[in-house]
Formats: sequence, structure tokens, C-alpha cells
Amino acid sequence: MKKINKFFAVFGALAIALTSCSRVEGVITPSKGEMRPLEVRVSRPDNQTKSHVGEETQEGTYPLYWDETGETILVHEYIQTMPDSAPARNSTCTSSAYTVSDDGKTASFEGIEFEDAGDGSSGYQYAVITPADSVYNMDSASGKVYLPEVQRPLKTSYDPMVGIQVGTFGNWAAPRPDVLDVTLEPRMAYARMTVSGLNLGDEEVQSVIFSVDETVIYASDVTFYWFHPDRFYVSDFYAKTFVNIDLSHLEISGNSPFDVFFNLLPSELNSDESFYVTIFTESKMYRKNWTLTEDKLLSFPEGKMTEFNVSFSDVAGESLVPPADEIWYTTTDNKILSDQLYASMLTDQEQVSHTYNGGIGVVKYAGAITEIKDDFLGNFSEVNVNNIYLPDGVTRIGESFMFNSEITLFRVPESLEEVGAGSFISYNLQEFTDGVGQVAADGRAIVIDGKMVAFARGGVDSFTIPGGVTALGADLFYDSPELKYLNLGSNITSIGDYAFSKCPALEEIVIPSSLNVIGQSLFSDSDNIVRFSGNSPYVTSDNKCFIWPNVRGGGNDVLKFAGGGGIQEYTIPSGHDIILLNANSFSSATLKKLTLIEGLSINPAALTGLTSLEGIYGPNTSSDHRAVVDGDKLVSLVVAQGITEYRVPDDITRIGYSAFSNLSGLKKVTMGDQVTSIAGYTFFKCPDLEEVVLSANIKSVESDGGMSVYPFTGCKNLTEIYFRSPVPPSYVPDAINPDEGINPDLKMYVPEGSVNIYANDAAWGRYYIYFDEYKYNDLPEFDFYISKDFTSHGEYVELQRATVGNGINILLLGDGFVDTCFTGGESSTYHKYMKDMYENLFKLEPLKSHKEYFNVKYVKIVSAVNIGDGATSLSTRTMGGLAVAGNDEEVLKYAEIAYQTAHKDNLLAITLMNVKLDGSARGTCWMHDPEIFITHPSSGFAAAYFTLRDDMTEVLVHEAIGHGFAKLNDEYFVENKEISEVAKADIRAKQARGWYQNVSVDNTVESSPWADFVTKDEYVAEGIGFFEGGGSDYGIGVWRPTDTSLMRSTNAGQVFNAPSRYAIYKRIHWLASYQNKNVDDFYRYEYPAGIQ
Repeated sequence: MKKINKFFAVFGALAIALTSCSRVEGVITPSKGEMRPLEVRVSRPDNQTKSHVGEETQEGTYPLYWDETGETILVHEYIQTMPDSAPARNSTCTSSAYTVSDDGKTASFEGIEFEDAGDGSSGYQYAVITPADSVYNMDSASGKVYLPEVQRPLKTSYDPMVGIQVGTFGNWAAPRPDVLDVTLEPRMAYARMTVSGLNLGDEEVQSVIFSVDETVIYASDVTFYWFHPDRFYVSDFYAKTFVNIDLSHLEISGNSPFDVFFNLLPSELNSDESFYVTIFTESKMYRKNWTLTEDKLLSFPEGKMTEFNVSFSDVAGESLVPPADEIWYTTTDNKILSDQLYASMLTDQEQVSHTYNGGIGVVKYAGAITEIKDDFLGNFSEVNVNNIYLPDGVTRIGESFMFNSEITLFRVPESLEEVGAGSFISYNLQEFTDGVGQVAADGRAIVIDGKMVAFARGGVDSFTIPGGVTALGADLFYDSPELKYLNLGSNITSIGDYAFSKCPALEEIVIPSSLNVIGQSLFSDSDNIVRFSGNSPYVTSDNKCFIWPNVRGGGNDVLKFAGGGGIQEYTIPSGHDIILLNANSFSSATLKKLTLIEGLSINPAALTGLTSLEGIYGPNTSSDHRAVVDGDKLVSLVVAQGITEYRVPDDITRIGYSAFSNLSGLKKVTMGDQVTSIAGYTFFKCPDLEEVVLSANIKSVESDGGMSVYPFTGCKNLTEIYFRSPVPPSYVPDAINPDEGINPDLKMYVPEGSVNIYANDAAWGRYYIYFDEYKYNDLPEFDFYISKDFTSHGEYVELQRATVGNGINILLLGDGFVDTCFTGGESSTYHKYMKDMYENLFKLEPLKSHKEYFNVKYVKIVSAVNIGDGATSLSTRTMGGLAVAGNDEEVLKYAEIAYQTAHKDNLLAITLMNVKLDGSARGTCWMHDPEIFITHPSSGFAAAYFTLRDDMTEVLVHEAIGHGFAKLNDEYFVENKEISEVAKADIRAKQARGWYQNVSVDNTVESSPWADFVTKDEYVAEGIGFFEGGGSDYGIGVWRPTDTSLMRSTNAGQVFNAPSRYAIYKRIHWLASYQNKNVDDFYRYEYPAGIQ
């Protein structure tokens, strides 16, 4: 049962009077209709917020004095009005400007002003409270105050934030008083506990808990009444039977007695009640309790100091090293953790019990703990644990051990070998203890085998990496809000991901020359850096940029610009071979002018953090000095502050990926007819964008690899898009990133007569409800042909029907063929190309001898324009390198119509693009994971695309049959490109379902898919062996079966090697008759007379 004593006299012989002589004087000069000033004075030691206690007087009292600076008061004015006047009014005002009287007892404050009440006021009432920072609500009767969960007293006085003092002044008749003279009264009780009998040696006291059985002696939220006989009120929710006192800042050690000053709520302990004192050092805990009797009472009267002694001479310190099967903790509220939090405290042993006694929480496990699992306390942003003790025997702490908890001290197990990333991200963490060689001398770091894996960031504004550290772990300084200066020392060679991210106060970091390996996003959201220093070659000569070698070689990237310190102009320095400004590399709230240098590429997101930029100059900048450009391509509009409309400069013909993304305030964008392409996400999440006028000559929405993304995604206020071209731009929407946030009032205005062309397009047709015709009077003359006759579109022609087996289904398509290509029946251009594809498919083995197993059809696809003039029916396009692509979803739709009884896992579609590029063909096959027939050999829908070529056999068969039908991998490679473990795992996973049977990631031929072939003379003679290089173009760590083959080169005369032929053979017979042919069957097929 908790007990709250709300009003007290003086109890017990231990209570000694503490007299308050802190006066607040104020002078009010009436002036109707104006603000009336009121003076108030308050002071606190060490720039804190509470008046301090003086030395004991001869009368046995302790006077309160004001400090010269740092005091704050809050003055509350309550105005009562006449019955027929305006309602009563409450006003508050705070001040920290004051002067102190010579005797230190009176403070006169300035800057207190209240608006004149005018006529009708019948009375005035005032309350003054200090410290003002504690108060969060006041009214005519009371004030609500937050008290800190943990008190931090001074060496010889109290925590300035806890000793609440209140003064009142009531004048129930008008007018407002000319002089406000208030005497403050302490409303808390004061305790001075003298501790003796401890022999601490070099260890320092960290904290003290003073607790009782049942009486409420403290609270984090208290209501103080001005005039009510009940002096205060505490709800059960905030009531506490203990006081938590932090002494870690006072450096108390040795064997001398020491005083602990703390405040309590006025209270009287029962005669049969016990009180407890628990003292924590770095490695030990001292606990003692006393039971009160009628002749030995302990009370804490309001406004009085209670002094008492506690002796620990008969108490031995308890080690803060838990047994091997327990984890210990302490909490800020001296209570057991919640069941939800307890349930998250997972290790490699099962939990057995959870208790909390004598200030220590104990979580017991079924056996000795060796591993702490990920997210031990990390899933809870507010955890009231302040100390945590792990047992020796723990070797690993998983990722995200804690995240922004109240933990201030952490015991490091002597056995610790590994710490996961982000394990000690906590504002309050101040010290690591114990460990054997893992804890740095200052207690601020955990170092394992030369790698610093944890940092106690609480209260640290300057830090130097300990000597002997050569590596910094991931997330090491992440979210260190006070850190201003960081010196990495002289031995650091590697730094993990996000190591210095989200350090808003960081101003300088010293980089050593020894550094040679870094992770990603080292400085993200650390935008107030003023200087990079040190002798590192990765710091520019002006100390403003941290640079790093470009991953593709040939120069350096700027990874972070030091944009803090009020810098307004900056020129990228020459002489450092800088070739790229990386994403998010530039952030500054003050930079107004940026000048670039020659040979520089810029990531579209590189400059988005320059919120005050007024102009960008030098090479690769637009003529209006608002955008980064790459030749005729607008890469990113970076100077958009304060503009609502923007016209693309006339020398820009292309607009890049995300060029206008996330620009607030921009309402309208217009481009001239010189622009030929925009890109995915061009206007991504422009929250205020209302209107876009597109070029009449726009041909395509460029992709960022594979498919495009709706250029206007997330523009929720966009209501008008003017499409000035008679045909839509080529566009393949990304099903993974669908368009979002379309305004229901959106209108897409297309030229007269073009609505059907837009609405029937595979990509733009999804927006047909938004299309509307618009009469443009200023369109240019168009120099390309537009189809008029679409009547044959979608007709199917059968070229061959299977005569053996179930029939294996192939569909041929063409894209970029206008209506004139379909005139003349079998003599038409389209039919001739489809017939050529069909005949070339079966020129090479093993398809040549299995031709009768296949069904082959083609479908007539009429496009509005030729490739390059706008959107074609299948949205085919060239990409980087030799790659091409199209709309796989649309192609599959035609294939499923052609073969309605077949599952898509067993369909192959081949599309010929009506464009010839530099006399050579380009081709790409897009292989889709199977949905149902996962265990079938080489299963999965495939869409192959290739461009026109006089002799199409090798390219066609390589892409359509090698990749699309048999799911073979490429065997060409890039010298010295080494495969990663992730890529190896991906190849193995695909091989498990029958793909990639022509490559191996195991370094012995015996473990390769073609191990059987190397034992046969016939295939050895063919050149079967074990050659490094191949498989997704890796030159190291992947092997192929022959030096050359059709899967390595599409030059004339190339053929499939034996393992590739076997994969095709297996796929043919499985689809034709569900026979799972083995390698012996294949030998008999190729060598009917037998094989050696």
C-alpha cells in the first residue's frame, strides 16, 4: 500500500530548520493598454537552475541564496473580473534577467510583462515559481511541475532542477498593485545523507538509490497548490518510493565520508517502515537497510533540511559480475522491466525467471550464456534500464543490442569476441566497465582485436580514437548528438558503414593517411561539418572535401563536403582528380554559390542538401545557373528555392532521372520542343506541382535499367499535363514501383485525333480515363510516319505445328513495324522477317534435329510509329551497352492468347525490333523465375529481344534458345572481375532448379555440371575441359566447359558446347513427353553407334 502525506508539521529530531530568505521584488508601472514590466531575480550554481544552500548559521538554519547567473522564474498572473465583465484571465511570463542584492537573498528580475487588463478587473493574484524550466502548466490554483527521474546534485548542494520554490501574492481589489513583493518558500524537503565506512580505493561512486517500503517520497510529475491546505498532489502513476541519485560526475572515491544531497516530497516514514540505501561503483554494489522504530523516526518536512548518517562499515561490496546464467540490470524507476521488454531479452539459452530486489533486476537463463541475440533491447526506443551487467562467458553481442535507451553503464564480459553493428547507439551511455583488454582506458570504447566496435557517446563532445585501434566498426558514432570533434588517430585502415552518420554537432574530423577501406554512407545526415583535417590523401587541400577513389577507377569521388560554419561560396578544388560528386555529398544550410570544375560528373542527388543555394556555375551547369547538366541533358534542378515556375533552357534536349524530384514550391514546368526524352521519376513527389507542358518531340521515358517509372509519381496536386506529341513517348512501367498519388482531377491533354493512339498504347493506356483532346495551335511539322490502319493488329499466323510429342510453344513478334509493313500478305515485310526468324531458329543443333517437336506462330503487331519516333506497341528500346528490352508483360499477354492451354512457365516469346544499329545486332533475353514448374528443367517464361541483322542466326539462337529456352548463362567474361559470395549463392540456387548448367562456381571439374563429359574421349576431343571465366561476365571464380562456344561469342560459325546441348536436349524432351533424359540418353542421341 502506498501512502502520500500531503501536509506536514516538523517531525523527528533529525529535522533541522532550513530558512528561505529568497525574495522576489517586482515593480509594476500601470499604463492602460500597454505591456507592464515586472522585475524578478533568480540565480543558480554551475549555470544550472536553482538557488543554492548556504552554510549552516549559528541558529542552525541553512539560508538559500541566489546565484549571479543561471536562475529562472515563472510568474503567473490571475485576473478576476466583475460579474458582467469578460471572463477571468490567466497569463504567464518567464525571465532569467536579474540582479542580486549584496547579501544574496533578494533577486530583482526584469523582462516580466503582462498586458494591461483594462477596466472591469476586481482582483489580482500572483504566483512565482522557480526553476521555471520545471513548470509545464499553471492556473489560478496550482502549477504542474516535471521533476527529473534521476537527480544530479552538486558537490555541496542539491540538483538545481529539483528544489521547487513558490511564492504568492494576492490582491483581491483593483487596481493592479504597483509593487509585487514575494517571498519564495521551498516546497520540497531537503536531505543531506552522510555516508561513511566505505573503502572504495580507486573506484568511483556512480549512483545511489534511497528507497523506502511504502511511503511516496518522490514523483516525476507533481501538482503544487498555491493556497489549498493540501500543499501538493501526486497521481499513483507518477508516485515513487525511491530517489535515484547520479553521482558519477562528482569523482567520489577513497575511504573518506561523503555527503549526498537530494530532494524529496515532504513525507514521514512509519515507525515500522524500513529505508534502504544502495550504492553503486563501477564494479561493486553496497546495500544496507534500516528499520525505523518509535524512538528513531525519519521525516522529511517541507522546506526543511533533514540530516542523517548511514554507515557501511559492516557491509561488504557485492561484485557486479553476474553468474554465467544471469543478466543483471538497474532501472531509472527502481522497478522491474515490463513483460514485453523481458520477452525481447533473448540469448542462446531459454529464459527461466525474472525478479527485481534491492535495486537489481535479475534475468535467469537455463544455462551459461554465450550469445546475446540481435535486438536485445534494440526494438524499444524508450527503455528505463540505466545499468546492465553481462556475465563472463558471453562471446558475442548481436546487432542493435540497445537503441537510445537510458543505459549509462555497461559491463563488458571478459570473454567478449564479437559485437554486431549498431549495438550501442544510446545518447546516455557513458561508460564501459570490466573486460580484459577490450575496454579503453577512459571507459568510452570497446576494442576487440584492434577494431573499435562500441562507443559510449553520452556527454562527449570531443574524442580521439585510442592508440592501437586499426578499424572502426559500422554505426560506431551513429547518432552522437553532442560530438563536435573526432580524431581518428594515425593507425586506422578501415571504417564501417554509417560510422559517422547522424552526428548533427560534428564540426571537425581528423582523417589519417593510413585509411584504405571505407563503408557506405559514412557521413549521412552529419551536415554541420566545418573541416576535414589530417594528412590523408583523401582530404582536399582546402580541408573541405572528403574524397575517395571511384569504384570504376580513373579518379576520385567527393563523398562529403564540409558545409557547416556559415560558408556561402565554394569552388570545387582542382588538383585532386575529382570526377564525381556522389549522392548526398553536399549539404549546407548557408551555401549560396557553388562553382564546378571540368571533367566532373554529378549524381542527381548530390546537391539536394543545399537548401540556400542561389546559383551554380562552371562546367556542367545550365545557362540559367539553376541546374546540373551533362552536355544537353538536365541532370538535376538544384537551385529551386523561391521559384514557382520553371522553363527548361533551350539548349537542353534530355531530362534525367529524378531531375525535379522532391522540389516543394514548384507549381509549373514548361519545356520547349527541342526536348526529346524525360526519365522515370523526373517529377517524383513534387508536392506543389500543378502543371507540366511536355515537348512536342518527346520520344521516350528513359529507364533506370530495365523498366521505367511513371515520371509524375507522388505529384498529388498535379491536375494538367500537356502532351504535345501526336504519339505517346515510349515507356515501360515498372510493376514493382507502380504510379501513385494521381489526382482524381488530373487531365492529360493530347493533340486532336490522338486520343485513341494514347489509349491503345500498352503503357499509357492505363491512364485512358484522364485523356482529353486539346487543340494546339503551335505544333511543329512532324517528320515521321504515323500508322493509320490497325485492322490486322493481333492476328496470329501458324508457321509450324508439332508432329512429335505434346508440342513446344514458341511465339514470334515484331515491334516498330508501321501499317505499311503488313501489306501484301506473305510478300509483306513483316511476314518475311517472321519467316526468317523461324528458319534461323532451327539451323543449329540440337534444335535442328528436333524441329518437329515445336509449335511456332507469329502475331501481327502494328505500331503507331517506327522505333525511335515514339511509343511502339511493345515498347522495345536500346539500353546501356548491347542490351535491349521491351514490355515483357505485354509480350506474355500475346503468348498466352496464342497458346491458351499452356502455362506461362513453358512459353518462349521472341521479338524482332525493327531497327538496325551500326550493322551489328543487339540482343537480350529476360528470364523470369518459374511460378509452378519449379523443379522442371530450365523452367520459366522468357522474352528475348534482338535487333535487325543480315545474318541473325547466332544472335537469335544465343538469346532465344541458349538463354530463353535452356536458361544457360553467358560464357563471356571481364578480365580480373571476381565473383562475390552472394553472386555464387545466386548461381547455385538457379542451378538447383535446372538453370545455368554450362557454368560452375566450384573450383574442381569433378563438382561441375559437366563432370561426366570430361571422362569421354569424344567430348574431350571436342574441347570439353575446365576454363576459368564466364557466368554473368565474371573472370575470376567461375568456370566454363569450353574455351569458346555460342554462349561466349555470337560470331558466325559458333555452336553450343556439349553441356549446353545437353541442357537444351533435356528441356525439349521434358516439354514434349515429360521424360527426364539423363546424360547416357544424350550420349546415345549424339553417338547412336556408341561412345567410349
